[in-house]
Amino acid sequence: MSDRSLILDLLRRASDALLVEPGPGPGFDPGSKPGRDSAVELREAVVDRHLDGLRSALTREDLGEPAIAVLLELLHGAGALRAEDLAPFARTWRTRLFVKPDPYTSAAPAVVTYAAALAASGDGAGGKVADSVARDTRVWSLPVRHLMRGALSRGRDADLAAEAELVPPAHGGGQHRGKGGQAAAHALCLVRARLRGITPVEAACASLTEAPERPPYVRRGFAAAAVALESGGSGLWAHHFRTASVRALDAALRVADDGSLPVEARRRVLALADESTVPDHPRHARPIRVGDAEADRLRAVRSGVGARLDALTQVGGGPGS
Repeated sequence: MSDRSLILDLLRRASDALLVEPGPGPGFDPGSKPGRDSAVELREAVVDRHLDGLRSALTREDLGEPAIAVLLELLHGAGALRAEDLAPFARTWRTRLFVKPDPYTSAAPAVVTYAAALAASGDGAGGKVADSVARDTRVWSLPVRHLMRGALSRGRDADLAAEAELVPPAHGGGQHRGKGGQAAAHALCLVRARLRGITPVEAACASLTEAPERPPYVRRGFAAAAVALESGGSGLWAHHFRTASVRALDAALRVADDGSLPVEARRRVLALADESTVPDHPRHARPIRVGDAEADRLRAVRSGVGARLDALTQVGGGPGS
């Protein structure tokens, strides 16, 4: 989008204002939810300024699963996790990482990112962790099990089997309603990206158009996945659209303005951008502070994306229209 420089400037200025100077710590309080949310929102600056501190924080035994999940996300999303960073969890991952996750953490469950990072490094332990998680039968672990299917590539046959198993909960029908549906939808996007040789964002948008129109939350779930996958980082999780996030608004507008994607998917994603409180209630934006003049410009950018979509619809053009 033509005015993305405004959002990039907001992120830069927020990084300068909110993050401490480089030092021995991770640059935020991992034990604080506002701190974790700020770190994910400003992920590039956090990793750039505090790489050693993030790695050091992983060795702290006092941190709970939400803190470890965000630390792993920041490092893995930047391709900065080393074997020595993961080694401390080799014996303790079942008790420290594979616990009931906080659903409002802005990162994938810690055990999912841990397994994905191991697999990405070529360590066969990643597959063993995934197999152990898959055998778990606790109700709360169902979304974790779904996500693990998307996080690890186990070969085409495994992905075909995963796709068949993920479609029912992702589409929310019958007995599957409310049982890890968002996690299944997100995992399905990652599996289909591998099977179809397309990007995860393209897979999310294609999956949206292939999903049933009712109930409406099904397609909304794929729209949220598209935004999360466009937002940067590992792309392993999208719990919900973060209405107070400048980063999420930016990602939604980029997906909605991408002429290579199906029009229906772009419209659904723009509907999420319309829910953002950043342009309409800028004082609610967290952690980035948005002024009134900047909010006016953001509303203009959002309106411009909508106008281009409306014009495209009127002439009957665009993929998937």
